[in-house]
Amino acid sequence: MTQEKSFEAELAVSALAATPDGHIVCSVADLLRVLDPSSMEFVREIAAPTGALTDMMAAPNGKLYGINAASLIEVDPTTWTVRQIAGEGGSFLAADADSNLYFARGEKLFRFVWK
Repeated sequence: MTQEKSFEAELAVSALAATPDGHIVCSVADLLRVLDPSSMEFVREIAAPTGALTDMMAAPNGKLYGINAASLIEVDPTTWTVRQIAGEGGSFLAADADSNLYFARGEKLFRFVWK
């Protein structure tokens, strides 16, 4: 199977994640830009309340989470609402089966647990 590049956009993307319905969310400076892969067009721009993200991921609960050095944010792809869920951040990001979040800061591992 051969592959070829079929899309290119000049963006300073710092993180990417796919929503459950297949949209691609790009962190670009202080915006989240939403790409519809079927049309290859950006269909939405959302303000990122804490600036550019360094990592993003989709959790089992269907929401996207992003992190930078200063915060954690949550993106609900059904309403496209964005909220800061923690005023501390770090790097790297993972979620377990219950959508609890794990991230690193320096030489420490942290867990964000939903209550």
